[in-house]
Amino acid sequence: LYPDPAQKARRVVVRKGRENYLCLLNAEEAVAAARPADRVALALMVRWAEASRDGDMTGGDFPAWLVELMGARRTVGLADRRGECIYSACPHYRRCFSERGIRRARRADIVIANHALVMTQAAMADDPRDLPVRYVFDEGHHVFDAADSAFSAHLSGAEAAELRRWLRGAEGQASSRARGLEKRLGDLL
Repeated sequence: LYPDPAQKARRVVVRKGRENYLCLLNAEEAVAAARPADRVALALMVRWAEASRDGDMTGGDFPAWLVELMGARRTVGLADRRGECIYSACPHYRRCFSERGIRRARRADIVIANHALVMTQAAMADDPRDLPVRYVFDEGHHVFDAADSAFSAHLSGAEAAELRRWLRGAEGQASSRARGLEKRLGDLL
């Protein structure tokens, strides 16, 4: 569709989950706490991050031999694998590889993405006009299940009881410190 590489880079974006990109905060913390044995691996990772076009550690320009040479902990282990991202509170937010991909996808004509990622982004979008209009789905046969998961909620029995206690307060326990939503809001008002 776009023979010019510069035009293709602007108009087509491949989006992946955060666990596929180098987390700059994880890299900074690893460098600060590095043991002498880890310094060479981390220096190579920093050099790659400075030169990488997208920070994608599962493809693209990431040298896979680094994982073999230095181990997963010091290389791909620096991605956000545990959902620890602090988003705009991160000092690297503007340069974050994952956030840059999200911003690029908002302006793109075509987004190639995983169905679950697209549905999660759609569920969290403040304004639907910020979402691209053309997608190419990886494993598109899962789109309906991904939509169900993204736009629904599931509570266990214990979670439902906790939600009820949070909303209504303690029931039948005069000495409990639990307050209902009405009393919490009353304090604020």
